[in-house]
Parts: sequence; C-alpha cells; structure tokens
Amino acid sequence: MPRPNIVSGVGTTALIALVALFLIALSSWLVADLEHARRWSLKRAELGAQGRWNELDEHFQERLTSPRPLLWLYRRIFVPGLGEGDYALHRSNLGDDEGALKWINQAIRKITFNKANLPTLLRARALILTRMGKYEEAKASITQARSINSSRASLNNIEGLIELYLGNLDRALALAQEGMNLEDPKDALRLLAAGALRLQGRFQEAINALVYDPTRLSAAFGPANFKDIGYDQLGQRLILKMDQEVASIFPPGRELAMAEVFLDAGDTENLQRALDRAEGEMQSNPAIQIIYLCLQACSCGLQEDATGTEKNLAQLRDLSTKLPTRSVRFQTHYAAGRAYLSLQRTDLALSEFQTATNLAVHPVERHSTDYWLARAAKAAGDGPRAMALFQAIVQSRIASWMNADAQKHFSRHEEGGCQRPET
Repeated sequence: MPRPNIVSGVGTTALIALVALFLIALSSWLVADLEHARRWSLKRAELGAQGRWNELDEHFQERLTSPRPLLWLYRRIFVPGLGEGDYALHRSNLGDDEGALKWINQAIRKITFNKANLPTLLRARALILTRMGKYEEAKASITQARSINSSRASLNNIEGLIELYLGNLDRALALAQEGMNLEDPKDALRLLAAGALRLQGRFQEAINALVYDPTRLSAAFGPANFKDIGYDQLGQRLILKMDQEVASIFPPGRELAMAEVFLDAGDTENLQRALDRAEGEMQSNPAIQIIYLCLQACSCGLQEDATGTEKNLAQLRDLSTKLPTRSVRFQTHYAAGRAYLSLQRTDLALSEFQTATNLAVHPVERHSTDYWLARAAKAAGDGPRAMALFQAIVQSRIASWMNADAQKHFSRHEEGGCQRPET
C-alpha cells in the first residue's frame, strides 16, 4: 500500500499560503496605488484652483507616465481613457488644440468592452473640435454620443455653442432652453442662452437668464459621490479643493457674462458694478482673469479713463503672453480695439481690430470684429471702408443687433445718394 504523499500535501498547503499571501500583497499594492491616485487628484485640484496651469501640465505628465502597473491596469479596465481625456481638455485650455485632439482620439481608442466613459470622451472631443472651428466633425461626435443615450443637456450645450459660433442665434437659444428643461446644473446653458440673447440685442432677457445661484460642487457632484469620496480626511480635502476650483469659474463667470451684456447695451454704470462684483468673486483662474481685464479695459474706455485703460491692457497683454492661445490673443486685440475706440483713438482702434480680424476663426467673431472695425473706420473718416464692412455684416445673415445697426448706417448713407446693398 503506497504511503501518503506528505510532501505533496505540504506543497499544496504552502502553495495555498503563498497564493493567499500574494493576494493580500496584491490588494495592498492596489490600495496603495489607489491612495496614490487620490493624492494625485488632490494636487490636480489644488493646481487647478490656483490657476497654476503650467505646473498642472507637468502633473498630468506624471500621471500619464506612471510606473504603477496595478493602477494602470485598474484604469485600463474600469476608467479607460479618462486620464487622457482630462489631459486633452487641459491641453485645449492651454491653446494646444491639435495636441488635445491627438490625446482625445487616443483616449477614445482605449474604449473597448467598457463603454461607460465613451459619451464623456465624445463630448470632450466635440468641444475641442468646436474650438478649432471644425464644426461638422464636432457635430458627428455629438451625434455619436446621442446614439449612446448620453446626457442631452450637456450635449445641447456643446451643440448650442457650435450654433452660436456659426451665428445661428435662434438655434443656439433653442438648444439652451431645451437643455435647461432637462437637468441640473444649468450654469453653462444659462451662459449660452445669455450669449445668444445679448447678440440679438435682447439685453434685459439676457440679464434675466443670468439671475440664478451659481452651481457649487455639491450640486454638480451629487450626494452619493460625496459619500464615496469624502469618507476620510484626504477625501474631504479633495472635495474642498475641487469645490474651490468650481468656485473660481462659475460665480465670477456669471458676473462677467452680465458685464458683457451691459457693455453691449452701453450701460456703463451697471457694467462697472458687475465687474466690481466679479472681482470680489475671482480667485486665480487665468481664463477668468483675462475676460475680467478685457471688460475692465472697455469700462475704463467708456469712462474716458485713458490711464485705467492702459493699465488694464498692460496687465492683459502680460497675462496673454503666459497663456498665448488664439482665443486669448483674439480677445486681447478685440478688447483693446473697443477701449481705444471709446477713447476716440481711432488709429490704435483700427490696428487692434485688424489684428483681431486676422485671428478670428468663428463666423460670429468675424461678424463682431467687422462691425467694430466699420465703426472705427467711420470715426476715422474712412467712409468707403466703413460702408464695405457694413455691407459684409448685413450680408452675413447673422441676425444680431450689430446687423440691425449696420442696416441703419446704410439707410443714412442712402440718403446721400449711395446704393444700398442687397439683403
């Protein structure tokens, strides 16, 4: 009778013990890696809230080249593409839209069997393409996201932004209003609606759209997510920093949107009041600071404060060198043109508006710049150039208050015997 294989039994026990030990170690490593990911997210939120975007770029690079294999595997299986998608939006914010598009396409290619994140990545891709003026490709990404039953409100916002940029103001407004009837939060949709109404010259309605309480992180994130993240001190710090990042955008953004309405309406007093409120809400977000300086320069120009105008423009130009995106350069020259025109410094206004025209990508940007360039040309006594530009505005078919005013200029010009263009 054969003896029992004692060695085999001991070997099995040892093997089981070894496997158990390995599983414990593996779970410990994974917990450690996930803890590392939470600390990474905390620093990301801190850098974002403080507006330290160049340091944030380096922080992203650390994540994308992380040597932690278990964390890489976890992300690859459960949250594929989100890291690359987040970085793509960051690169777009820095003005590197071509690089951003490569990153977001890479993120989408990582989506295989787990498609939960695909709508989010498609929305990001649509936004990047919209910023680049590639509207048809952006719409294709929106259509694909809609087919996966994505959030209609968030897609309405991006599609509405496309229509706004194209100058289809009624369509942009309709998409914003539809989105606001669907879900919270509504900040971006309200800003979209206010932008369309402002361009249409419906200034009081635009202000009405902006009378709301800006979203806080609790509303955007939901109580369930708060419970999952904020169960310890690190999670609570993460929530605090994320809330600060949100607070650096939405509250001052609403006041600045109001300031834009008052600027177009020519309401200098309320323009400055809105800017004062925005300044009280502002933190360190570079994009918000740039919009504020643009509007503050215009406000000083309307108040005939040449010193204040130059002070704000100097700060604006300095900041734009640190964030040299096409959009920032366009905003800088456009704001300088409007401020100089208010100060009746038409030579400088013409130069600034011409540079802005060369930087314009979206039809609504060209439309607005052509209008103010025409106004500057007329103020400088260059009637033929002014009338040619007013003609381009009327023929653009963008139903803005600027179009209506351009037609009035032609009506007056007609009385002098000049032929009015076809409309």
